[in-house]
Amino acid sequence: GRVSAVVWADFEKDGFPELVVMPEWGSPRLWRNRQGKLTPNEGAFAAANALSGLWSSLAVGDFNGDGLLDLAGGNIGQNSGGLFRPEEGPHRLWWKAEPLRVRLIETHIAQGEEWPLAWWNHLEESAPGRISRARSYSEYAERNVEELFGDLKSQGYELLEMREFRSGVFWQQADGSFQFQPLPAMAQSGRMVSLLAGDLNGDGISDLVASLELPSMAPWTGRKERGHLLTMLGSKDKNLEVFLPNVSGLDVGAGSPRNLLWGDFDGDGSEELAVGLEEGLPLIFHRSAH
Repeated sequence: GRVSAVVWADFEKDGFPELVVMPEWGSPRLWRNRQGKLTPNEGAFAAANALSGLWSSLAVGDFNGDGLLDLAGGNIGQNSGGLFRPEEGPHRLWWKAEPLRVRLIETHIAQGEEWPLAWWNHLEESAPGRISRARSYSEYAERNVEELFGDLKSQGYELLEMREFRSGVFWQQADGSFQFQPLPAMAQSGRMVSLLAGDLNGDGISDLVASLELPSMAPWTGRKERGHLLTMLGSKDKNLEVFLPNVSGLDVGAGSPRNLLWGDFDGDGSEELAVGLEEGLPLIFHRSAH
């Protein structure tokens, strides 16, 4: 998959930072740093194949105060109107590059078989001439992918799979591996396009600020409504507490938040939060003592 986020951090505390890569349509990967030489650590993430997702953001911090650096990963979330059904099987994307276009066929597993996700007329736009085996909407609905298209691999299509949709924290273990834990349901309401770590409440434990984008139901539809910012407080028991903008004060108004950055923008010795908007000028939020 395409790389969407990278971060350097000294997870092994040897003075040489490791490299972590988050991809779209793939699993997180870590490269160990041996005095400037990078080598892949294939065992860094438990059940790596099960973590294949549409990862979009990444942050590093000690989110439970145990002295080990953890990872937070932003994913597409679970607010898809039932489009993604990971409990039944992977969400699949068959793709084929042609001279003037890329053909895409999205599918899912249900009742042990692979079925197309797109409506008949919409799929016709992506793969014209490939659905002649179905002569009506009802016939199309009753046929699985193989019955509709035949063997896609033999036709030159490549396969990508997504098995994990939730954003979450990868807790570093004593042996240096990482264990995935999904964030609370409130943090799964959209695609987590940006993540930023920092100690928001001064307790010495890293917290998170996340920028969420509510997904459209399909590529041909617009956004359902604007995105928003979430704050999540780290905890020794690993149960992060999530706060909406009406509680945290991080209300961006009519804008759609994107990139996040800490910085002392007014020179008072205290860092402020800068929020880049998809529409309009960036916003600056000052810390409050309350």
